[in-house]
Amino acid sequence: MNTANSLRNKPKDELKPFLLISRICDLSKTTNIETIFNGIFRFSTLLMLLICSCTNGESNQSTANNNAIKTQPLKGTIQDDVTYYEGESEETDFFVVICDTGTDYYLLRNQMLRMSQIIKSPIDSLDRYYDTDKKELILPEKYEDEMYAGQYYPRRFEGDFMSIEYLNQFNDKSNPKTLAIVAGIYANKSEADNRKMLLNQNGFIAHSSKCKLYTGCMH
Repeated sequence: MNTANSLRNKPKDELKPFLLISRICDLSKTTNIETIFNGIFRFSTLLMLLICSCTNGESNQSTANNNAIKTQPLKGTIQDDVTYYEGESEETDFFVVICDTGTDYYLLRNQMLRMSQIIKSPIDSLDRYYDTDKKELILPEKYEDEMYAGQYYPRRFEGDFMSIEYLNQFNDKSNPKTLAIVAGIYANKSEADNRKMLLNQNGFIAHSSKCKLYTGCMH
């Protein structure tokens, strides 16, 4: 296919630069050099504006994606928790490793993220997030498990991962609003002690305590 046919088949938007160049060439036959350079300058300006527009669009999209990531809850689900332990006794002894406590969720969250990076430990939120209006750690209002939608769902079983929980789940004498970084729940004291030692060796305060957790059916 020759050049003329190729240009005819191009979309109008793609032909604009070629048409502008052609127009400048035609002007060269009837106008002076100054007019030609003015045309080239206008073409260069248009091209730069198009490039900047594309770049800004990509930048805005990237910013939107980053903001979306920041507002998403940390990964996790309660589904395995609900179904896997069906048939277990109603209360079970566990050793819980607890780090910092407090009422500022975001301060604890940042500390937990830092701990996770340093000791290479996974984080599981069990799909919960901190609702700033209710000032509570809850599951989404439209959660697939309607029984617990919009409510706090407790972490109840052993696991070598980090999460933020209400401290009164492990110590019934604590303030109901106090949150805690739970660095692990273990069936054996030795495992809990090893976890606590790892945290202490990396400069974090941690302690382990024995408690009874409800492990019966939640439905």
